Amino acid sequence: NFDIARQRLFSILDSFVKWVDTLRGGYQIKECAIFGEGDYISGDIHRELSVTNEFPVPVQTARAGLLFGEAVSFLASHFDKVTVFQVGSDNHSRMQPKPQFKQKFENSFSYLVHVISSTYLERHKNVEVIAAEGMKYLATVAGWKFLIEHGDTIKSWMGIPYYGIERGRAREATRRMGTDKNFHFQSIAHWHVPGFVSGNILINGSLSGTTEFDHGCGRHAEPSQVAFLVSPKHGVFNFTAFKG
Repeated sequence: NFDIARQRLFSILDSFVKWVDTLRGGYQIKECAIFGEGDYISGDIHRELSVTNEFPVPVQTARAGLLFGEAVSFLASHFDKVTVFQVGSDNHSRMQPKPQFKQKFENSFSYLVHVISSTYLERHKNVEVIAAEGMKYLATVAGWKFLIEHGDTIKSWMGIPYYGIERGRAREATRRMGTDKNFHFQSIAHWHVPGFVSGNILINGSLSGTTEFDHGCGRHAEPSQVAFLVSPKHGVFNFTAFKG
């Protein structure tokens, strides 16, 4: 429920800030980049969800937006600058029974989550919000390019589709070859299980952890969110999944 979600989130943030403070003994860590990759609400995409959800979707959306804003506000007090990359094209917030591609982000409740959180953060001078206009966004962090998306377009059957994830990355790399849209790393969510695949695919966890649906698909993970450092010289390192 919402109270557990909030408790888990701020437990994770507290652990993250302590982790950063420890690492500051050896590294200069002045900026924080947040990849907002969607599924902020449960939604009504399945009948069982609409029956068991704690709140109706509009209430979920409002509470998620305010919680997102509160979390970023907390982090803003620990960094010189915080950049929020909003890529909310997901599945749980969609307003259509089936997945869509045109206006996927705008026609979803994640769009409102981002609007609410951005409004919450307007007075923070050291917070920059960058909203994607499509399903994916190419973010630059410390000189490295990260292709950010939710990850629900990856085909799967049971468990974690590692081969599907790698094929998706390969197709993106091929499409972008020879253009200024190429990337060094890919960051996705959706699968509830944190992971670092093939040295360049970053997968986030979820606040819910393992659900009944995950059990049915052979997946298991504790509630978590991931973080990592990005060096201008060496790229991604110190990938860590913080448990809620």
